[in-house]
Amino acid sequence: MVDVAASCIFLATKTEECGRKLRDVARVGRAKILNTDLNNVPADSQEVDNLLAAILLTEEYLLEAICFDFVVESPHAELVDLLDAYEKDVMIREFAWSLAHDSYRTPLCILYPPKVIAAACYVLAQHISDGPLSPSLDARISASSPSASLPTPPSHKPPSPDASRYAIEHFTLTETELASVSGLTLNIHMLVNI
Repeated sequence: MVDVAASCIFLATKTEECGRKLRDVARVGRAKILNTDLNNVPADSQEVDNLLAAILLTEEYLLEAICFDFVVESPHAELVDLLDAYEKDVMIREFAWSLAHDSYRTPLCILYPPKVIAAACYVLAQHISDGPLSPSLDARISASSPSASLPTPPSHKPPSPDASRYAIEHFTLTETELASVSGLTLNIHMLVNI
C-alpha cells in the first residue's frame, strides 16, 4: 500500500514539474512506514532500495491504469471567461477564484469537467457573497430560473439566483451537468465549511 502511495506522489511530482529524486521519495515513504523522523532513515539502506524498486514497478502499473494520460484541465480558464463576460463584483470574483483554486486540493478536477467546476464555484461564490440569508443552493441551480415565475419589482436588482443561473446558461449545461453542478456545489460547500 505504501508503495502505491509513494508511486502516486513520485508520478505527481513529475507531472506537476516539481520533480523529486526517487531516492528522496522512497526515503520519505520509509520514514512514514516507520513513523519516524526522516533523519533516522539512512539514504543508502536496503529498505529504501527495496521501496525504490517497488515504486518503479508500481509506477508502470499506474501509468498503464491511467493510459498515460496526464492532462488534467483546470477550471480557471472557464471561470475567467464566465467572470469576464458577466461578473463585475470583485468580492464574488475573488470568492469564485479561491474556490476554483482550492478545488485542486481535492479529486474534483478528475471527477468533473472544468466547466462544471467553474459553474459550481461561481454559484457558491454568489451564495457566500449574499450572506446567511441568501437563497438556497437548490434555488440557484433549479432547472428553471426563479424569476421566470415570480415578478421582480423594477426597483430591485435581480436576485442572485438569477445571477447564479447565468453560469448555467453561459456554459449551456445539460441536465446531467446541471445535476453535477448541484452535487458539486454541495460538496465544495461542505469542504469549505461555510
